[in-house]
Amino acid sequence: MRIVSGVVLAVAIAGSIGESADWPQWRGPGRNGISSETGLLARWPADGPRHVRSVVGIGAGYASVVVADGRIFTIGKDKAIVYARAYAEKDGALLWKTRIGQTGRKALSTPTVDGDRVYALDPDGNLFCLKVADGKVVWTRSFSAEFGGQLQNGRGFAESPLIDGKYVIGTPGSAEHTMVKLVKASGETVWSCPVKAFGPRGRAGAGFSSPVAVTVGSVPIYVQFIGRGVIGVRAADGKFQWGYNKIAIPQANIPTPVIFGSHVFASNGYNCGSALLKLSGDGQGGVLVKEQYHLRGREFQNHHGGFVFVDGHIFGGHGSNNGLPTCIEIETGEVLWKRRGPGAGSAAIIYADGNLYMRYSNGVIALIEASVEGYRLKGSFRLPGAGNDSWSHPALANGHLYLRENDALHIYDVRAGR
Repeated sequence: MRIVSGVVLAVAIAGSIGESADWPQWRGPGRNGISSETGLLARWPADGPRHVRSVVGIGAGYASVVVADGRIFTIGKDKAIVYARAYAEKDGALLWKTRIGQTGRKALSTPTVDGDRVYALDPDGNLFCLKVADGKVVWTRSFSAEFGGQLQNGRGFAESPLIDGKYVIGTPGSAEHTMVKLVKASGETVWSCPVKAFGPRGRAGAGFSSPVAVTVGSVPIYVQFIGRGVIGVRAADGKFQWGYNKIAIPQANIPTPVIFGSHVFASNGYNCGSALLKLSGDGQGGVLVKEQYHLRGREFQNHHGGFVFVDGHIFGGHGSNNGLPTCIEIETGEVLWKRRGPGAGSAAIIYADGNLYMRYSNGVIALIEASVEGYRLKGSFRLPGAGNDSWSHPALANGHLYLRENDALHIYDVRAGR
């Protein structure tokens, strides 16, 4: 770890091959798109890494997958019925499926695994706590019926539940119950947080982002990107702390912010651009926010696909409905390089072992070196059956790359020397 001008520059460590290298929640162990696995292929063969298997029949949808304790979890639709499903990591066999909803909307939310429980949110805002072993329902809550759930965009609830110690955090999105904190064992409400308008941009309701946790000084807060913009909510009591409105847009606020030290990097498409925010204590048990800089849309905007923070730099795809691989120096906001990659459309990104894994909307998968010196493509291939809305984010667990393409899950071995 090194520190430059007060900005902590580090990569989150979350396990390694030989111990446990699971991917138990949205964007991985640290909820930041980072895997600490090593011993992975530094370059791919011409036709891509070795295909292990494809699991067909996981249900339609854009949800990603999570992997924990030998099981793979996701949600998907069979016609109008939404199911949470679990598969065996070793051979892809279906272990169980549990109905969690019926809707005309797409299945969007990635489940979260915590111990012997899995938390799954259907597109209409029904939150289920299920048993990992057999999928039996432990409890359920309705964001819509119980908390007046409101969406910025009618496509459906897309966030992935955040587990924080004994609690689960979600975003119903209504003015009086914008975020809620529940006891993860029982579903009992601890608090709900009202958020009023804090700027002229955006629209009321839950966005597509997922909450992340950070402690500022001694004050834990949750950061979320809602329809009005990026917000901070105090974890202890749900008190609204701050809002940042500049990168909000009425249509859809999508990327999950990245946290490092006491900083938040957030971005959005539709020419909104990006911002580095500095968090600090107010001396009275609260947290304040200050904009360090704002990048205009033409400099860096991330529509969907997200971005990662690696050793003092942000890597991600630039552009609305585009994913130009880009490297930004976090301290200054300087764009060090930006190139057109091998795929088309937005690009979802994760990082592992010195490389970026970028999954484009047209189904092209690219391995790109996470170098500050320039764009270096290390291999690419295309998923079978891909269209122009390959939006599910990749997952990396135990040396295997998981890529969902609607009703099918494709698994590739990315370990070196195999």
